[in-house]
Amino acid sequence: MDIKDAMSHSNWEIILGFTVTGKEVTLLHCQSFGISLHMPGLPTSKVYAKIVFIGKHFLTMSQIIFNDISIRYSLIDKWLNLSGFTLELFNAEKKVIITYQLPKPIESMIDEELSILILFNVMLPLSITTQSEIIQTSEFQIKPNEPKKFIFFQNYNQYLQNLLSLATQKKVYPISIRGVAHGKEIDIFYKNTSYCSEEEKIESSYDLLFRYDHVDDRFGEFLRRWFDISKLFEPVLSLYFGTIYNSGMYLEYKFLTLCQAIEAYHRRISDGVYQEKDSFTREIYPLLIKAIPDNIDKHYRDSIKSRLKYLNEFSLRKRLKEIIERHNAVLLKLISNPTSIISTIVDTRNLFTHYDGEYQPQSIDIEKLYLMSERIKFILEVCFLHHLGFKDSEIILIIDETQKYDYLRRKKAEV
Repeated sequence: MDIKDAMSHSNWEIILGFTVTGKEVTLLHCQSFGISLHMPGLPTSKVYAKIVFIGKHFLTMSQIIFNDISIRYSLIDKWLNLSGFTLELFNAEKKVIITYQLPKPIESMIDEELSILILFNVMLPLSITTQSEIIQTSEFQIKPNEPKKFIFFQNYNQYLQNLLSLATQKKVYPISIRGVAHGKEIDIFYKNTSYCSEEEKIESSYDLLFRYDHVDDRFGEFLRRWFDISKLFEPVLSLYFGTIYNSGMYLEYKFLTLCQAIEAYHRRISDGVYQEKDSFTREIYPLLIKAIPDNIDKHYRDSIKSRLKYLNEFSLRKRLKEIIERHNAVLLKLISNPTSIISTIVDTRNLFTHYDGEYQPQSIDIEKLYLMSERIKFILEVCFLHHLGFKDSEIILIIDETQKYDYLRRKKAEV
């Protein structure tokens, strides 16, 4: 890096360096913000990196290949709820015996090329006086059968993080990431990775949507399904998790985001058309175009043509009706008449999307808007659980156990 580059906002794919203790450091996707000159002394520059590898120098992007990567997430211990402790009380002898055995790793074969492991670690006390503490932690390990590029691990990291967010209904972050590459153990850090705030703490297993023990007897199949869901429903999940990770978003925006998510979901499970696109374009669309008057503004005409192009597709109303009818038996647990909520959702979405001044903003009841948002979110979660392999009876049991839906229980009869 020369002074001319450092004086400007420069970008580098890779920067190599060392920690103060002599460990090799690779900074990835870097940006420099100016330079500080010291007389006497050396010029210094502040550099921001998206990813940091501590433990090895990667000279090129093609060299960034890992054998495996282990990730400890916030809230993973609460979700797993697996312990190596046993407790024995002997009241007569005033004695307590605590025994600890490190749980064995849990390995799930996803396919011939990939395994996902749950690993357990323990921190032992340095001394025993009036108190002692043994801390068990757990992590996921992504282990392909051969070394893979870093992007492969990034994708599965996102899948696993999202899975825990769905299960806990909270923001989940990597607490620590480490990998093995070229025979070296490497610590990995992402920009803005931080531990969860107090609001993301879990007090009870009843605060979760579902737990590991709901799927422990079929965990490999469960993970395979989730990875398939993550790829098939990627835009749906991006919208859905956006409402979890951006908890401070305006309620109107949350509602519209969830409407968009459920519409995108239906597009991926159904053709969602009254007529196939090719035949519509060939038989119906030209007739509609011909009906547009010739003496209107060109931009207006183009706008009409653009909208007519999609008239063969289902409306949001039709999509909601199909989804609700498919899961009606489960939805009845929290919505007394599921199909009755469709019109309110569609009319409100249209009001926000096509606002024409006929309605005043005050006409939108905030409490009803919140209820509609929570109901759409609930419907999406039922759909996700269905694709994860849960039977209707199992989903109903999950709904009965969790406290996450207490608000919807209280509002069950409202339209």
